[in-house]
Amino acid sequence: MNSVLKRYKKKDVLITKVLFGLILVIIFTQIINAIISPFFNDPNKIITIGSYSNFTQYNPIYFNKDQASRDLSELEYKKLIKYNPETKGFEADLCTFIIENESKTIKLRLQPNQFWHNDEAISNKDIIYTLQELYLSPEYKNPLIKQNFQKTEIYENKNQEIVFEIPQANSFFIANLEIPIFAQTDLENQDINQLNFEDLNGNNNYKIESETQEDSQSIFKLKKQKKEVQNRQINYHAIFNKDHAIKQQSNFDDLVGLQEGEIAINPNKFIKSVSLPRYQAVFFNTNNQFLRNINIRSALNMAANKKDLVPKLKDQTIIANPFFQFDNIKNIPDIKINIIQNLLIEAGLKLQNNQFYYNNQAIQLTLTYPNYQVNPSKNKTNQIIIEHLIENFKKIGIKLIPQQYDLDIFQNLLLKKEYDLILYGQDLGNNFDAFSFWHSSQAKPNKLNLSNLKDPLIDNLLINLRKSEQNLQGDLIQSLNKKLKQIVPAIFLHTENNRILIDKRVKNRKIISDYTNLAQRLSNIHKWKLN
Repeated sequence: MNSVLKRYKKKDVLITKVLFGLILVIIFTQIINAIISPFFNDPNKIITIGSYSNFTQYNPIYFNKDQASRDLSELEYKKLIKYNPETKGFEADLCTFIIENESKTIKLRLQPNQFWHNDEAISNKDIIYTLQELYLSPEYKNPLIKQNFQKTEIYENKNQEIVFEIPQANSFFIANLEIPIFAQTDLENQDINQLNFEDLNGNNNYKIESETQEDSQSIFKLKKQKKEVQNRQINYHAIFNKDHAIKQQSNFDDLVGLQEGEIAINPNKFIKSVSLPRYQAVFFNTNNQFLRNINIRSALNMAANKKDLVPKLKDQTIIANPFFQFDNIKNIPDIKINIIQNLLIEAGLKLQNNQFYYNNQAIQLTLTYPNYQVNPSKNKTNQIIIEHLIENFKKIGIKLIPQQYDLDIFQNLLLKKEYDLILYGQDLGNNFDAFSFWHSSQAKPNKLNLSNLKDPLIDNLLINLRKSEQNLQGDLIQSLNKKLKQIVPAIFLHTENNRILIDKRVKNRKIISDYTNLAQRLSNIHKWKLN
């Protein structure tokens, strides 16, 4: 009996030791995992994004189109439909779509199982309310979006589709639907100039949980909303001090806003150059009788001396036409002052003591341009252009007087067309529709034909471009470029070269060279993995 008890005791002791050993192994494994997990694929890792941009406040509808607002909106909000920069086409996001009636009717159908972050279902009422009460409201400051919706009938039909009826055929109208949508209950009592993430519900893969203010930046913490999202958290840094962005650049998995010479060489990073379909130009106001003369506009365009501007704008690409993708400058001609002055003399001007006169008055032209108060980089580029133009116009006998205004005053002057020349940019976005920029019907106050250009041939080209199939648009755009080059409505200056600083540890990421806006680089961030 005693021997049997001894055997059972020995067995109990052995089991106890084994169990104790297993517990130690489990604890030891957890400790090791906690130590080494940061160095392997860990779904709990944080993606860190940064942008040096003119960010001032959270702005999901990006009135001023600052990069931080575009990026945050991309992360938190789905759009009605979305543009795929890889396929160069539109696809479903919140809604599927059908284009009918020769591009005069577009029908949207809300996809199933679409929810706000508070788990309430998205409805057609939310969509229609957002379109009518936000994008068409007097307070909304993007004239291009508003203009394209103003003459469009929007309603819900019996099939629970949202229908857009457009007065004239417009194959580009679909691009206007790449916009974020908000819950009606969120917008009803909101001042759209003071939107706050705490009062709004997003509907995309991430939700803004908090914002903290630190020296030179705002930091947003975004948490994932769906199980299939790879990374559980994004920390987004909206940086408004360039020195801080330069100093902290090694800390980001993705950073935009810095230019060549500001990005440090780092073996763990690489740089991707990206071109965007936007450009900067000096537009001639042809309502001004003096600037209505094509010889004068041609002379001023030649006097801009783009060849000498190239080394001054090292981070930009000098262009010749608004559709610069189709007509790059190969050889920029040297400036020839005598040829330019002869053009001005043929236009009826008189040259006396190196100064041109018109109706016995010395020629003085004002150049209106904006003050981007929180974007010193953009102001610096504009200042280089202004000084260059003043110097080169003086060589031919024309005095140029710069007038800089804060954005609110500038935009008022722009829409009222109260300027001689204006330095401003145009964004082609994800299509080649230039109707708003050059058609005669847009040459009036509160419209975007900044040169007040009126030309029947250009009008016809723009209308045909809206009606044409994608494979036929190239020839029409070439013809439009050629005609604009002939009548010189503006001095087309440059387009931006943008650079993305990318950490090599980011995997499962697709990067292309020709986004329509930089926020698209984050469109598949929910699939990114960190090594």
